Amino acid sequence: MADLVIIITGANGAIGSAAASILAQEAKGIVLFGHKADDPEKLRSFAGRASHLLTIVGDITSPEDVRRLVDLTIARFGRMDALINCAGMVPRKRFMEMSHQEWQTAIESNLMGYALLCRTVLPYMIKSGFGRIVNIATRLAAAPESQTSAYSSSKAAAHILMRSLASEIAEQGHRNILVNELIPGPTRNKRNTQGQDPIDVVPFLRQLILLPPGGPTGKTYFRGQLYELFGQH
Repeated sequence: MADLVIIITGANGAIGSAAASILAQEAKGIVLFGHKADDPEKLRSFAGRASHLLTIVGDITSPEDVRRLVDLTIARFGRMDALINCAGMVPRKRFMEMSHQEWQTAIESNLMGYALLCRTVLPYMIKSGFGRIVNIATRLAAAPESQTSAYSSSKAAAHILMRSLASEIAEQGHRNILVNELIPGPTRNKRNTQGQDPIDVVPFLRQLILLPPGGPTGKTYFRGQLYELFGQH
């Protein structure tokens, strides 16, 4: 971990900020990327804490912002080793009550933003021969509940993207670039007072970042164990 440069998106959210707090004590470089609409004070609170910590405000659905994220990371650290994507949104609304724009926003945030991040960071990981990508997943992707149609659909698509990327990368012989996802389980945040402390999720993120060369890829994890989402394992 001491040699790694890690990008954390959604860094002003509950899990993202918890990961930033812990991993900043261990990694060579930490880049925190957060949306200005999501508790900007939390992101600003990290600024200036250490020379190996870089904070950037932006939107994962914006090609310009994601390009700037990568360019600033390379300018500061010369490389990027891992991406932890905690960004996204959890709309809860009945299908017939959601507007087309609300549905589009969910897809853009939970699927297209993830795809854009991967498309932008992967060339650098392929060039260096090392990379770890971890996306935050949910069991609602396979077992949706009422008022989660947009969220569950977008996260199910993100799951398929994760598996597709892992397969393509492995086929090309890049055995040290691993793409996986983590289901954190119910976690407390500013909208939800129930569940685990976000800090409790960080060891499982660390586990996936530190997988050995040729380790599992295209897999879903829950509490440190492989999880059969859609029965893929």
